[in-house]
Amino acid sequence: MEKGRLDITPLIDVVLLLLIFFMLTSSFITQAGLRIDLPESTAAEPQERENLIIVVSEDDELYIEDELVSWGSCRERLASGLASSSDPVLILKADRNAHHGVVVKLMSLAKEIGWKRMAIAAQPKAGEERK
Repeated sequence: MEKGRLDITPLIDVVLLLLIFFMLTSSFITQAGLRIDLPESTAAEPQERENLIIVVSEDDELYIEDELVSWGSCRERLASGLASSSDPVLILKADRNAHHGVVVKLMSLAKEIGWKRMAIAAQPKAGEERK
């Protein structure tokens, strides 16, 4: 009596197709660029649109669109960002360990240039459910 052999080639094909399917349909949401630790807040809400994002790192360095900028060029970039949209919003992403004075100085500079709408980025508290 002959025993039948199990052909695993179709099984391997199916597994590889499933792997490709899940890799293509999965969305990996990551923030590229600078790694900052945002403070937590119970009032944090996702923004529908973001016009200009400025990041203050833990070392109090300023980044606009993932590019390190000095205070002098920051003024120019904020002014050009204000002129590029009819209803602009400035999103401030400051690391929780950044100095408060740097964030206040940045907000003051933005207000001086003419920014009327600013938002401070935060992440929702772990375990808190939005209402």
